[in-house]
Amino acid sequence: EGHCTAILDFDRSGHGEYLADLGNFIAHLNLAKLSGAHIRVDALSQALVRAYECESGRTADPLRLRLWTALGLLQLAISPFRNAYTNWRNVASLMVNRCREVL
Repeated sequence: EGHCTAILDFDRSGHGEYLADLGNFIAHLNLAKLSGAHIRVDALSQALVRAYECESGRTADPLRLRLWTALGLLQLAISPFRNAYTNWRNVASLMVNRCREVL
């Protein structure tokens, strides 16, 4: 019969602040948007947080989530350069500006 092979990469796995994951995901949504993807970051972010709160029974503190999102944005600001975007300077600048807006 057919067999399925899966690879699990635990290189960056860990146990920590759950808002760090939510903020990091929201930061990635922002990067995608600023890189040209046609997505609604705010709507997707709100849906993610609502779903998390519903499933976990926890309330995501908005201030702490903004701080984690800002950290994620700063960490991702170098991605356009690392990934050789032709417009890397512009996207990196937009990421830093978005970080300011989030804070």
